[in-house]
Amino acid sequence: MPDDPDDKWDDATIDFVTKNFRRIKKEPPDSESFEDQYEYGLVLFDAGDFQNAEIYLQNATRLIDVETFPEVYIWLGRTQLRLKQDEKAADNLRKGILEYERQDSSLPLSAFWLDDLALCLFHLKDYAGAEPFCVRAFEMEPKNEGILVHYARCLGELEKYDEAETIYRQLLAIRPDPLYMDELALIFLDREKAAEAKQLLTEAHALVPGNPDIKRHLDIAIFMFVMQESPGQVGAVAEFIDRKQLPAIEIVRLMENKDFKGMLAHWPVYLEQYPQDKQGRGLFAQLLCLTGYYEEARAQFLQVTGLAEGSGELEQAYGAFLTKIIYDFKDAELPIPPALYKHAVRACNKALEIDEDRFWKASYSLAVIQFFSGNLQGAQFYAGKALKKAQEHEDDDMVEIISDLISKCTSPPRADEPGFGPH
Repeated sequence: MPDDPDDKWDDATIDFVTKNFRRIKKEPPDSESFEDQYEYGLVLFDAGDFQNAEIYLQNATRLIDVETFPEVYIWLGRTQLRLKQDEKAADNLRKGILEYERQDSSLPLSAFWLDDLALCLFHLKDYAGAEPFCVRAFEMEPKNEGILVHYARCLGELEKYDEAETIYRQLLAIRPDPLYMDELALIFLDREKAAEAKQLLTEAHALVPGNPDIKRHLDIAIFMFVMQESPGQVGAVAEFIDRKQLPAIEIVRLMENKDFKGMLAHWPVYLEQYPQDKQGRGLFAQLLCLTGYYEEARAQFLQVTGLAEGSGELEQAYGAFLTKIIYDFKDAELPIPPALYKHAVRACNKALEIDEDRFWKASYSLAVIQFFSGNLQGAQFYAGKALKKAQEHEDDDMVEIISDLISKCTSPPRADEPGFGPH
């Protein structure tokens, strides 16, 4: 304070100095006024203490309405976004922004407020709702990396791939981050632009060779590229392998040679890298069936499904799994091993022995097996049993599928007609 008693500061100046000193010292306010609660909430926000910032900003909103001071609702929403309270955050941000714009404030609306609202809506999977706020933020800050990446991801979710690619290209011009390369490459893969995806992912992998996701996506891109560049060479065997689970490019060479055992040797390496990948483990079970290791295939299937050994649920599911492989063999015009029929029939029969009413879909699997083995009379018998149960359980989809099978039993399709798929 000044030494001259006649040169006193007015109350507003004292209040200003006190508040700013408090901001520096980060001390809590000594009053419960709106201004103090709001100011200290901002102090805590700046310090990254969002949990306590929310308390003070909520206190401030109880003391003033949105029409009087919309900024406090905006900052409360921004705080809640960082606490992953997306619904509350979106509500407060939208409320504050709309009122701020309605009042035609002399201060311009911040692009980062709009971006935060867009991010809330993105987290809530309201991509169409997020897009206009992304656009406005981008128009105000066209070179801000955070705003660009949120906009690009929103466009990707909306499948506006051309626009998303443009924004990702701008991002990469700002900073060639391997994460952005990977995200753009995934868009290329969705559009089956394998060459572009392979080039980007090769660059990304060189930057972060230890990133397992980028390595996995690169494997997918390489496989898709080979499929596109050499149509027909991989052949029908490719139907047994999900593109998005391919462990490495050497698998493609083995597929071209129909070297199932060679592929089998590589698969455990993949499962070591991705032990939680149930789909990859399911494909491993398929490979084991292709090479005649049925007991090992069953063990892998058990691990994938988590079903109890000896249960009707397991036997029905495993029977359906083997039936699907039989269907794939037939569809690919490959000879079906007799042992594959035997193991499929055994699993289905076990399910029906346990509870024919609960596991009636095993009857449908048996009908498909009999159909593909050429036993049309047996196929009709099991299809009839399955149809009766489907009607009892009011499963309209299965009624239609089984009826289609029965019609094929009475008038088998020509060789050039499309077959039917297993359930």
